[in-house]
Amino acid sequence: MSVHIIYYKDGAKMMRPVLTKEEYLTLRNSEQQKTVLKAVREGDEKQKRRLMQMNYSCLPNEDGTLKGSKTMSTTVGMDIDHIEAEKMLPLKERILAKKDGLGLQMLEESARGGGYHLVFKRRPELSQEENLKWASELKSSR
Repeated sequence: MSVHIIYYKDGAKMMRPVLTKEEYLTLRNSEQQKTVLKAVREGDEKQKRRLMQMNYSCLPNEDGTLKGSKTMSTTVGMDIDHIEAEKMLPLKERILAKKDGLGLQMLEESARGGGYHLVFKRRPELSQEENLKWASELKSSR
């Protein structure tokens, strides 16, 4: 899975690669991340901006910046938002049932709940938008 952590430097959004699964898990499972996530899920919207941001869909520019990046990575990150509570589990089950066709790399509940973040293997012949549309159609079909 292609993953870059996003950070700010001199007001610009920058990215650096996360090189190992261990590093990824250490970042995602840090006590600070867990504390902030808990606060967001309890309704503290101000804490959401403190959550760690990751990018799964593109590579940084040569100077490490994110803005205007045009080089796509091997994976695509996708948000599915505003799902009614009773539809969350059936949607998760549909996604997991199609994990092989999707090339699913990661599935997690969004910070506020009511949605999912997923990462899947990019279809290189498709644009970013086409990849997202393809995945949306796959996950919504029975």
